Amino acid sequence: MDDQKRFWVNGEVGGRRIPGYVPKNPCTAAPIGSGPEDETCGSCRHYTRAELRSGRIVLKCGLMRSFWTHGAGSDVKARWPACRAWEAKEDGECDSGDGSGGG
Repeated sequence: MDDQKRFWVNGEVGGRRIPGYVPKNPCTAAPIGSGPEDETCGSCRHYTRAELRSGRIVLKCGLMRSFWTHGAGSDVKARWPACRAWEAKEDGECDSGDGSGGG
């Protein structure tokens, strides 16, 4: 696994955290971990909360809107290391559901 860092992705199972790796082909604009060292997807202005027809909220990368699916394959985790497309959120900006990543 080249320069990608190992981190927790699977949550907790039986009270223990299970170590995992970044998904091989996530739906992000650039390889995970290729962005600023101490930033994550969750701190990026493109990190978007989208609402499905069912009313369920899913987390996506706004730059990848044309690749969004109705499944977990295009979901993005807030804790993933930032990619090189990472941009800081502007003051007062929040996650939106329009795919723009801005509020």
